[in-house]
Amino acid sequence: MSVEIKFNETDGIVDIKYNGLITLEERIKALDDGCALYEDNQPYLVLVDVRELIMGGGVLEQVLFAEYLASQPELNGSDAKVAVLHKEGKNPYEMLTTLVNLKDQNRVGFSDEKQAREWLTAT
Repeated sequence: MSVEIKFNETDGIVDIKYNGLITLEERIKALDDGCALYEDNQPYLVLVDVRELIMGGGVLEQVLFAEYLASQPELNGSDAKVAVLHKEGKNPYEMLTTLVNLKDQNRVGFSDEKQAREWLTAT
């Protein structure tokens, strides 16, 4: 398992990058650890890079992670945004939005990192 978490002070984005086989518990802990890097008055801007993630646990695990993501109050504020960076043509976020009805505007899937960062920092 390999998870990289860093806070970019220049643009205010927390980068969470999953590499290899990651359990549901590890994915949740990484998200929590990333969110803990924010000060109370900062908007939560999170870039979750799943391009190298090997998902275990099947569909049920994906549903549980999506439900967890949707239940986090700090990620549901009006100024919070989550960009999911995935491989071209393989958007796991589309499946998650269908499974748990995450059809809000503050979580979007991207295959281009530059576009994801631009969307996160756009006002």
